[in-house]
Amino acid sequence: MSGPFPRSWSVGSRAEEVLQDRDDALRRVWEAIDGEDWDQVEHEVNPLLDALTEAGYVEAWGHSETGSIWAITAAGHDRLRVLGLDA
Repeated sequence: MSGPFPRSWSVGSRAEEVLQDRDDALRRVWEAIDGEDWDQVEHEVNPLLDALTEAGYVEAWGHSETGSIWAITAAGHDRLRVLGLDA
């Protein structure tokens, strides 16, 4: 499953984490979105989305005061498959 998913600006921080490895971030997002507790998923995923958007692995749209919508792109799915994940 790759989205679309909501992103709340009030959950997690946009600058909470400095990423050294976008592949690791993409893997973490892919594994997290399978979670059943969306509140926990957002806390883990939201800080990674900006770097993944910059890398072209995630697309975001519909920005509002409360948040946006995002999804993993075709390039993100291709990269997940290269990393050995069933995307």
